[in-house]
Amino acid sequence: MKLQKSIQSKISKISPRHKVGKLPKDFLQIVSEVSDFVKGNHEIYQNREQHNIHWAFKYSQKNINKYFNKFAVRRIQAESKNFKPSNCKICDKFICKVNKRRKNILKRRIQIYSYTSIFITLLDVLLAVLMVLAITRVKILGEHLFSFATGVLFAVLIAVMKVTLDKFWITPKVHGWGWKMFNRINRRFQKNISTSLALLFVLGELAKEQKQEEVPLVLESAERLLEK
Repeated sequence: MKLQKSIQSKISKISPRHKVGKLPKDFLQIVSEVSDFVKGNHEIYQNREQHNIHWAFKYSQKNINKYFNKFAVRRIQAESKNFKPSNCKICDKFICKVNKRRKNILKRRIQIYSYTSIFITLLDVLLAVLMVLAITRVKILGEHLFSFATGVLFAVLIAVMKVTLDKFWITPKVHGWGWKMFNRINRRFQKNISTSLALLFVLGELAKEQKQEEVPLVLESAERLLEK
């Protein structure tokens, strides 16, 4: 399981002395649920021709926030209750900072696509209006300079060029860029959730071992992994 291996690798990076060969059964249940969501997003991307890109972004944003809050924010906050007040405060400050930054990045990336898509749609509408005006102008001129058939042929040619440009260049380019962004968003989620779950595991081990003095150090290590 790719997510499980990533978590195991990050556990040793956050706290080198906590290398694990196999994660506990209850922890694997969390990993399994998150993995199902990650796989579902990957399947959406693989079958992107069958999905609406705007729906995919909304679905992804909603569920990324849901899973991060459920398995990272709440569980780390709950685990921090096992520490002394100063360490509990540090954990709360850490998770609030990380979650706020994560939400802002996710929201900004989706907004960039949405605003760009709207801008291109408006340009497309403007182009269509200009074409109508141009065709009307040509028709008027055609009554004086060309035959009626020539004017109609020119209008048809312009319309075909417009439809071809939309179908084979503008729409594929915009959607292609959007799907790449969708994929990057989900890869970043996988990276962040694996780091957060690795941190959750390490905090649990520190609580069992009563090694509270290591809490600030593991939080610093986790933050460095999240910033990469």
